[in-house]
Amino acid sequence: MPTIHNAENLEMKNFVLFIAFITPLPISAANLSFKISELENNKGQVRILLFSVKNKEHFPKQVTFATCLSTAKMNKNTAIAHCNNIAPGRYAAYIFHDENGDDITNHNWLGFPKEKFGYYKNFKVKILPPNFDDVAFDVTLKEHTFLVPLQNYND
Repeated sequence: MPTIHNAENLEMKNFVLFIAFITPLPISAANLSFKISELENNKGQVRILLFSVKNKEHFPKQVTFATCLSTAKMNKNTAIAHCNNIAPGRYAAYIFHDENGDDITNHNWLGFPKEKFGYYKNFKVKILPPNFDDVAFDVTLKEHTFLVPLQNYND
């Protein structure tokens, strides 16, 4: 007995297979946590600015180019801030204790920060802030926790 194929059914199967092959797989993302220590008080908030390598020339000052901007409240002179759904890649973070809650790092008349700040790898600022590559880190497809002590400009 001859087999009769349903042409419409076969076309539908081929169409579904075609769509499956051209549809990109979802890209997984990581969740980052920044634990900030050495706060002198619990005033204001702690701000995290995370920059990707594609915006490294804007690090650390141009907030509009940050991949993630996060705010954390303090508890017992520590804070934890999160940046979620971060694609794998190379990043750098600038963290500062915004004591007066104005969303910026305040500077003295010479241009030096008056509020505590920090970078991953505990980079110590002498005169100029670090460049992106000095404090960059790699994000993979897993959870990451970074410990960042803050410093005063004159530390």
